[in-house]
Amino acid sequence: MDEEYDVIVLGTGLTECVLSGLLSVEGKKVLHIDRQDYYGGESASLNLQQLYEKFKPGKTPDESLGRSRDWCIDLIPKFLMANGELTNILVHTNVTRYVEFKQIDGSNVYRYNKISKVPATEYEAISSSLIGLFEKRRLKNFLQWVAQYKEDEPSTHKGLNLDVDSTDTVYNKFGLEEGTKNFIGHAMALYDNDSYLNEPARPAVERIILYVQSVARFGKSPYLYPLYGLGELPQGFSRLSAIYGGTFMLGTPIKEVLYDDDGKVEGVKVELDGELQTAKSKVIIADPTYFPDKVKKNEKLIRTISILDQSPLKSGENSGQIIITGKEANRNNDIYIALIGSEHKVAPPGKNVAIVSTIIEGDQPPHLQIQSAFKLLNIKNFEYTFMGISEIFEPIQDGSKDGVFISKSYDATSHFESVTEDVKDIYFRVTGKPLKLTKLDEGEFNATA
Repeated sequence: MDEEYDVIVLGTGLTECVLSGLLSVEGKKVLHIDRQDYYGGESASLNLQQLYEKFKPGKTPDESLGRSRDWCIDLIPKFLMANGELTNILVHTNVTRYVEFKQIDGSNVYRYNKISKVPATEYEAISSSLIGLFEKRRLKNFLQWVAQYKEDEPSTHKGLNLDVDSTDTVYNKFGLEEGTKNFIGHAMALYDNDSYLNEPARPAVERIILYVQSVARFGKSPYLYPLYGLGELPQGFSRLSAIYGGTFMLGTPIKEVLYDDDGKVEGVKVELDGELQTAKSKVIIADPTYFPDKVKKNEKLIRTISILDQSPLKSGENSGQIIITGKEANRNNDIYIALIGSEHKVAPPGKNVAIVSTIIEGDQPPHLQIQSAFKLLNIKNFEYTFMGISEIFEPIQDGSKDGVFISKSYDATSHFESVTEDVKDIYFRVTGKPLKLTKLDEGEFNATA
């Protein structure tokens, strides 16, 4: 194996696999290694047996849950924004040839002790039960302004400067109440706390525009989801890489990372058939777990996976997102619930999967911090609930000194926009040029209703 590669990629999480595919298409010689024997890393989708082995070792899945292979259970609760950057990348690379998508039924927020659909247009705002009669008109005016805003037409700005005025200033311009601000910021702009309110409004407005455009693209909700689970995404990009000459080695631990006298990476050593082999490269892209000395810890997440007999959503809806805002749960950060079921080929008929995620706060035991989610899901028996704590890591350096480019951990958000920002950032640092993507309307992207 003693060969030289343009890039060695360690880990098969979505970030790493997207970069592997992009670089392979550009003619780079890529070697992709993972210590796990399955694709996806922390973004993998596991069958029932694998899920028990990871979270409840020594226990055997109950026969009532059916065949292990009928389950594809995600480790993280994320959806794709229909008009988002990951969808752009899928179109740009034509990975849509390998992955099928289906719409998520709804986007919801928990308020006034009930689940309500998030209004995404001025028309939905009028009929929403989330807000009062007079507030509906104010929300309608705000959403109309967002839809009509054009950067190069000051007449559409209403005297607001998005790079100077805070998001709270923008909300107040339209006379929005605190409760309305809360669900716009958390259920449409998808911030997980309120720190954004005092920052310049442009990122928040852009997030709201993305949400509204994503709803408009396919209807019902802004979200898409791959059939057979999120693990299909890294596998799709891995297939793309392989078609363009990428080499993959699963179930292969790294024995040593090699550096020259100046501290720059030279390659890695792995064990193959009982012998140490060397793969050489001056560029390594890796997930944070491969370089614990080169990353810092930010926060901790609690994620739980529960198998349900029925969805808590209204009749006819078996998939969706539910956001319990921090204010509703008496905490700083929101609680996200992703619901998926048999129509997305992740569970057998009659079963649903609920994945709960939030940032851990304070000293209270993590499982008690998501009690409101368990209550909403009507979970009383935790026999079919699997719980894990994840650290959120980010690299200490940018990789320019040693040639090691480390991705960020998956955050608490319910979509992949932060992941694609990381992809574009690493791509720029590795290649020295920005990633240019095909626009959505230049490619085809289909999702079933």
